[in-house]
Amino acid sequence: MYTDLVLQTGHFNPAVMDYHNWPGTSILTTALVDIFGWHHADSLLPIIGITPLVGSFLSLPLLYIFLRNMIGKGQDNYCWAGIWLFNVGYCLEILMFAPHGFGFLLFLAVLALFSVSVAREGGITVFSHRLVTILIFAALVITHVFSSLVGFIYIIACYVTKKISLTWVIIAAVFIVGWTIYGAAYYFTVNLPTFVNKVFILDELWSSGVSGRFVGSPAHQNIVLIRIATQALFLVIGIIGGILSRKVKWGGDKTALIMSAGVLVFTGVMGMGYGGELPMRLFQILLPLIAYFGVKLLNYKATAFILCAVLVLVLPFQVTAKYGNHYTEYRSPAYFSGVNFFFDHITEGYVIFDSGSEQLTEIRYTPYHRLGFSDIVWGEDSIYHHGMLLTPAAYIAIANDEKYYDYILGDPESFTRIEESLNGAKNCNFIYMNPDLQYYYLIPP
Repeated sequence: MYTDLVLQTGHFNPAVMDYHNWPGTSILTTALVDIFGWHHADSLLPIIGITPLVGSFLSLPLLYIFLRNMIGKGQDNYCWAGIWLFNVGYCLEILMFAPHGFGFLLFLAVLALFSVSVAREGGITVFSHRLVTILIFAALVITHVFSSLVGFIYIIACYVTKKISLTWVIIAAVFIVGWTIYGAAYYFTVNLPTFVNKVFILDELWSSGVSGRFVGSPAHQNIVLIRIATQALFLVIGIIGGILSRKVKWGGDKTALIMSAGVLVFTGVMGMGYGGELPMRLFQILLPLIAYFGVKLLNYKATAFILCAVLVLVLPFQVTAKYGNHYTEYRSPAYFSGVNFFFDHITEGYVIFDSGSEQLTEIRYTPYHRLGFSDIVWGEDSIYHHGMLLTPAAYIAIANDEKYYDYILGDPESFTRIEESLNGAKNCNFIYMNPDLQYYYLIPP
């Protein structure tokens, strides 16, 4: 959707789209669409499915360079073991066309580029290396705010351990502050008070990002449990490896320890300011460091056996955690046919959607207002909105799949109740249905 807005208007609009305050991914996807001569962002859908695979392959050399420089030369076996640990522990997908996915790849590139200063005396001295490093960090700053701030923490860690000069810290700070003031000014002007009110709030972060995810059917809750349990296990591996740093010393130990501490403090300060997905993003960011510290367990027979056993035993659980949410991640051809019908026939007004039809708001941009089911009031024979006149038109979209409602909400009957309420409402007309989606027209009061 943030790409389609650029294609239709020819410019970014931070007031309409939050992601346009950090348009790095929009620039990438818009360039691809323009190069291939496509007209809408949904033309990217056929290749979106392979981007996690492409992202995984692109992450391999970046992670290898980071580990090789941090561990030291002649330790290739540790590097490959770290890559294996990283990939087994990474239960998310590196979505290159999503800001967090593309931002994570750029973050790994920043780690790889600055890690050279850990392995080489004198820091970053080659002009081409300096230029690429500056460009990559600049791209990260305009792509994903959280990843860029954590990248800045790594730069500070390199400076504190005397691997780079203060100039690099100043350059990085200028990029972040400059973009915050000029590039993302609209977002912070509107959202800064809300953000300030949510910092340091860790109990709400826990309930939203961890305990609050145990909803829906038992199958969905099991997937959540597997993800949280395996992530906790990998955190324990990283902590044990960090403790072993007192005996097994590598060149990047101090830098990695300072960065880890900095990231944890930064996350605690952020609290709910970033949102409920912060614990997941925190684990993603820490995983390269967990891989670095985790392979230290290979220096002792007992811990090496335990580490290898864990990496083998946890593999099927990680596969389950990564691909088990098929009801939330797979969309059939019928679903996209219904989405295209919506975009081809509805160009303005309001659309009220449930969690199963939310991709209506994510693929193409149209100047309609988006409302969730929580924004409407269900009467005995009519549907209302909280004191707002829905003009010029209003539409309701629901996913036509009882299993989806069972999996996500743990309530398979909710679909039937919603459908019966819509069909029985006097001010609601049925206009479209296919095996996956239904649309209704809500007559304005």
